[in-house]
Amino acid sequence: MLDTQLIRFNDIALMVNRGRGGGMINIARDSRLMASHLKQSLQGKQCRQGLDIGCGTGILALTLAPFCDSVVAVDINPAAVEFTEKNIQLNHAKNIKVINSNLFSEIGNKRFDIIVSNAVYDFHPDTLKPKESSLINYERGLRMPYKILEEAPAYLTETGELHLICGSPIVGEDIVLGHLKKIRWGSVMLVPVRYDILPEYYRFHKASSCSHFILYIVVVKKGKQGLEVKRMPWGSYLMNMLKMQLMVISTYINRCD
Repeated sequence: MLDTQLIRFNDIALMVNRGRGGGMINIARDSRLMASHLKQSLQGKQCRQGLDIGCGTGILALTLAPFCDSVVAVDINPAAVEFTEKNIQLNHAKNIKVINSNLFSEIGNKRFDIIVSNAVYDFHPDTLKPKESSLINYERGLRMPYKILEEAPAYLTETGELHLICGSPIVGEDIVLGHLKKIRWGSVMLVPVRYDILPEYYRFHKASSCSHFILYIVVVKKGKQGLEVKRMPWGSYLMNMLKMQLMVISTYINRCD
């Protein structure tokens, strides 16, 4: 059953579906964070072509639209394509084209100045295989961000940029950071925006040697290699640590109950 609702975020009107009918198409926390990042980082810039991978509601495509001559939004989910098209009409955006595509499969030979994605990462216990090593296990949950990082350079202009948001499990080491150190096609900037645990699966992840997760915005600029890891402002870092510890305590209290 459809459960549609009209919401507003960053001056963008969005129709979302909170129900199961037609696929749940909503604005997750990561999409809001990514949209705010793009709006800030693109101020004063104008790109020729932009691409939104996994468009969902279309929030990132609509955020890109004022800064690009044209935008392509793609999603493998037909319901997401439908909702993006509705939201394009709702916001009177004239420069966005929506395509039903599995990542880059229907893009052809187009090149983009900017590619953005709220890349799906999945650390649900059902996705992971307990008999495998923690490192291999958690990298399985990062298949989509890794695939975008691998394929993006072929679809970027010579000075193009990739912006994506994804979580990194800390399993003795920072898994996403370790992967990004291997990038050879551009300079990487890593911006931590949240430290987190998943309370409902905390015991599972702890047993898998995962202490917590870091949510990163990743920016890769095509060209010269490099790696820069930004630091979260001290006040925000302390607040994140406090919230994380409170969630851990709450998890143990609920377990005792």
